[in-house]
Amino acid sequence: MTTLQELEIRVTRLEERSDNQREDIKVIGSEVSKILLTQDEILKVQRTHTQKIDVLDKKFDKLDEKFDKLDERFNELAAVVGGHSETLAGHTQILAGHTQILAGHTQILAEHGQTLAEHGQTLAKHTRMFETLFAHFGIPLPAEEPQHN
Repeated sequence: MTTLQELEIRVTRLEERSDNQREDIKVIGSEVSKILLTQDEILKVQRTHTQKIDVLDKKFDKLDEKFDKLDERFNELAAVVGGHSETLAGHTQILAGHTQILAGHTQILAEHGQTLAEHGQTLAKHTRMFETLFAHFGIPLPAEEPQHN
């Protein structure tokens, strides 16, 4: 039954299929265009981000240099502080030695004060003894000379 009618039906089906495929190709082409436009936008954004990253990299490099300088300065200051700590430790030892010396001198002063007090008591006893002896023998006491301070 390959008659003309059958051929017309087949041709009509093929034309419909062809129309459907053309429509599909139009839709696919439209989608591909959208994808290409989106891809272009993505590339633009990527370029912008790459430029920004490059700028940030340069800024980070400068910050790294500054931090390196700060590290060097902190190391220098740590050495100075270490030196000061050693000096302070030395001065602390000297001060401890002086404190011991001062304690010794204070002890000596206390002993001398005690000795002086004892000598004062002995002198007072001797003075009373001489006053008693002078009075007993009728010897007048010598006149006291004024004290000059």
